[in-house]
Amino acid sequence: MKNKKITGILTGTKRGLAMLVIVTVYGLSSCKKMDATYRDYVKGGEIVYVSKADSVKIYPGNNRMLLTWWKGTDPKVSLARVFGEDGQLLKEQQVGKGVIGQWQEVLLEDMPEGTYSLDVVTVDDNGNTSIKVTVPGISYGPRYEASLQTRRLEQAVYLNGNAYVNWRGPTPDAIATEIVYEDIDGREITVRTPAGENQTALEKFKSRTRFKYRTLFKPASTSIDTFYSEYVDVELEYLLDKAKFKRWNTADFPYTEYEMGSIYNIERLWDEVYTEYGYIYLETEPLPRSFTFDLGQLARIERIRLSPNWSSQLYKNGNIKKAEIWGSATPDVSADFSTWTYLGTLESFKPSGLPLGESTPADLAYAQAGENFQLVDDAPPIRYIRFVVQETWSGSISMHITELTFWGDVIEP
Repeated sequence: MKNKKITGILTGTKRGLAMLVIVTVYGLSSCKKMDATYRDYVKGGEIVYVSKADSVKIYPGNNRMLLTWWKGTDPKVSLARVFGEDGQLLKEQQVGKGVIGQWQEVLLEDMPEGTYSLDVVTVDDNGNTSIKVTVPGISYGPRYEASLQTRRLEQAVYLNGNAYVNWRGPTPDAIATEIVYEDIDGREITVRTPAGENQTALEKFKSRTRFKYRTLFKPASTSIDTFYSEYVDVELEYLLDKAKFKRWNTADFPYTEYEMGSIYNIERLWDEVYTEYGYIYLETEPLPRSFTFDLGQLARIERIRLSPNWSSQLYKNGNIKKAEIWGSATPDVSADFSTWTYLGTLESFKPSGLPLGESTPADLAYAQAGENFQLVDDAPPIRYIRFVVQETWSGSISMHITELTFWGDVIEP
């Protein structure tokens, strides 16, 4: 009985060994077939990949783009190739062999304006390549430049040897505005003002010269190039210094100010406050009626701006509807006009033309900006002003003016 059991066990073992031999032979046979197939596929050797370009970025420019990528720890990479969407090789650039852990740059020039999809492949000395990395890019050019709008001026004035330029809001994509001017020493000066700033001071500006300016743009913060608008040529306006204005009158022109704590005196005409009442005089006699003051400088007046009370008396009550401006170079004047020089007439305009007490937003905006009046040409220089109020909007004989501003050529500061 024992012999039979041993025989049975041995018999089972032989069968297992036989099966193992069969499986092993089959496996070896299969591996040989797979290896043969792989070798047929690679035709001469295994495929070797090098490290791909990492963290690829493209920066836009003017008919060009800058491509950057990170060269990692693979020292074998010695070349980078950039392909276009059609598979065309755009740029091939050597990379320092053995260099690791550095940013690499590839400048793609002669790239017409448009959008791109680029493929980046790295290569080693044996011609082995990485898998491609695809990135989008954009190039700007003439179409973008044609869309650029130069920043608009609010005002450009000359005052006490310097020029001051006030700007309107910045235009899209603008980063700065550049001004070129000549100073009193004959030097050409260039000043750049960031897009977020609203005023530019031009020191030691040469009187009676012009300046030119252009606006600088970047279509994106990452742009490698700056774009420029065309230059604009500007002639300055010459602003009289209000700090020199002062009270002045003769016996023929007494002041009858509506004081109330001296807050409506004539000095309010040049305090640079443009809201509510400025100077007010009392109702003492019918219109026309004169008041006078001293500009503090001898000047040939070209323009005047009258700023009315727009915040509570828009086109009504004592706001001026019509007035005359007269001037004199000396304080030796009389009540009649024979000693005065006529400078011009101011006739206030209401854009809507609506009846008294009615107005529109356009009326308000116009009044807030102040009304500008060009004075007579070729008038002689004057220093003393005679302002003759002839008519107010409500027919009132009282009068109020918020501010007066003068432009002209200063002869004697």
